[in-house]
Amino acid sequence: MSLAFKEELSAQLPDYLLGIKRIRKIESLLTQNEEWQKLAIEEIQNLVFKMVEQEASDMDLGGYRTNNRVWFRVYADKEPDDTTFYTEDEANAMLLNILTSEQKETLYKNKNVDFALTIPLSENNLYRLRGDIYFERDNLAATFRMIRKNLFTLESLNFPHPIVKRFDLEHEKTGLILITGITGSGKSSTLDSIIDMNNHKNKGHIVIIGNPIEYIHKSDKCLITHRELGEDVTDFDSGTIQALRQDPDIIVVGEMRDPKT
Repeated sequence: MSLAFKEELSAQLPDYLLGIKRIRKIESLLTQNEEWQKLAIEEIQNLVFKMVEQEASDMDLGGYRTNNRVWFRVYADKEPDDTTFYTEDEANAMLLNILTSEQKETLYKNKNVDFALTIPLSENNLYRLRGDIYFERDNLAATFRMIRKNLFTLESLNFPHPIVKRFDLEHEKTGLILITGITGSGKSSTLDSIIDMNNHKNKGHIVIIGNPIEYIHKSDKCLITHRELGEDVTDFDSGTIQALRQDPDIIVVGEMRDPKT
């Protein structure tokens, strides 16, 4: 697998153009060519299909580190795929193509951007991923994690009944609950299970502030508002203060990675 416009792209990128200047040149070339944009997103769709096919939880693409391969984590083991080969410039083009203008500016400023991405594999078959794109040795690299389509129930997470009651708007109207843990320990899954339980059981308003928003909840008995950093709100501080004015019953603040917030 490689991009159909690989040779055309390479021909328009002089060897002396390096780092951020090279990345911005690739962005400019993509902006001018809708066919390239279409082909780049199709290539991302193919990789997501591979993730689904292999039951991979994570995928790594781009940068010097990958040795021009795509790496998948399948049942805890991360290994390169034998059928995918992309040059650093191909990976740069594919990754730039899935970012909005605002996300690109965040990437250029902070050398990193977090986001969520919805990829359609067919008309009724959508997959959502959490993405993190960053610079590695003057090129773009990315890690993607597949977001589960089906949520865990609180019962399946084996929380004691008294704890479950503290999560339930029927029994608890005030207080602060912290869900903490290392990456991959289940923080997001736990929060989404709490939201899902209240959404189908109680009447109220849940405001979610995330970076990024991962699982999209459909309002049922609860009105659920989703606000994503960078897209819908500037930062966690502002989002939390604003949420207090939005008649909430629950405010869910997602993973706060910046110690200043």
